[in-house]
Amino acid sequence: MTSGTVVQWLDVEVSEVHSRKMDLVCRLSDTSILHIEFQSRNDPDMALRMAEYMLAVYRQYREFPKQVVLYVGHAGLNMPPLLAGRKFSFEFDILDVRDLDGEMLMASADVGDNVLAVLARLSDPEASLRQLVRRIAGLPSGDRSAAVAELMILANLRGLEKLVEQEITNVPILEDIMEHNVIGPEIRKREALGEARGEAMGKTKLLRRQIARLFGPVPAWADKRLAAKSQSEIEELGLRIFDVKTLEELFQ
Repeated sequence: MTSGTVVQWLDVEVSEVHSRKMDLVCRLSDTSILHIEFQSRNDPDMALRMAEYMLAVYRQYREFPKQVVLYVGHAGLNMPPLLAGRKFSFEFDILDVRDLDGEMLMASADVGDNVLAVLARLSDPEASLRQLVRRIAGLPSGDRSAAVAELMILANLRGLEKLVEQEITNVPILEDIMEHNVIGPEIRKREALGEARGEAMGKTKLLRRQIARLFGPVPAWADKRLAAKSQSEIEELGLRIFDVKTLEELFQ
C-alpha cells in the first residue's frame, strides 16, 4: 500500500492531448516500427514527449516502436534519454548528428542524404560542400532550387551559409536560382543594398517555404507575424521549425 499519510488531495484532471505529428514513423523489413524525431535545441521535456509518442504508437498499432532522437542543434547535446520513477522506467536512443558519418551520407546516390551530410561529421566540410553544390547543379531545375533552399537552411545550423553562397556563384546554377520566385528576388534586393549574398538568400522567404512544405499554405495571420519579426527572430524560428508540430506552436 503506502508508507505515509495523506496531507493534501490534489486536483488532477486528465485533459485531451492535442494532436501532434511525429517527424518520421515507418515499418522496417523486420516488421518492427521505427520512430525518428529531429530536435534542434535541448528540451528538458524531451523524454516526456518521447514517452507520449511511444504510447500513441502503441495505442494505434499495439506495438512499441524503436525510438531515436536525432539532435541537430548548435549547443552540445544535453538531454537524458531516460524518464524514470517509482516502478516506471522509459528509455530511447538519442544521437548527435555530428557523430554520424557524413562521408557515408555524401556517398549516397540520394541528394537528400548528401544535404543532410552538412550536419554530420565530415573530414573536410568545405570540399564536401563544393562537391555537393556541383551535384545539385546536375539536378532538374525544380529539384535544383528546392535542394539549394534546403541546403541553405541546414548550412545555417553549422554557420556554413556564406560558403554555400560563394560556391553557388562558382557553378552554373546561379542563373537558375536567380529566376527562382522566392530566392531570386531576395538576392537582387540584398545586392542592391550592398549586402553579402548570404543575407541575400532571404531567410524570411526560405522560412515561408519551409512552413508551406510542413503545414501547407501560409495563412495571412502567420504572414503578418513573420513581417513583424527581426532577422534574429526569423533565424530562431528557422531553428525551432524542426521541433514544432503545428504552425500555431511555432509562433508561441
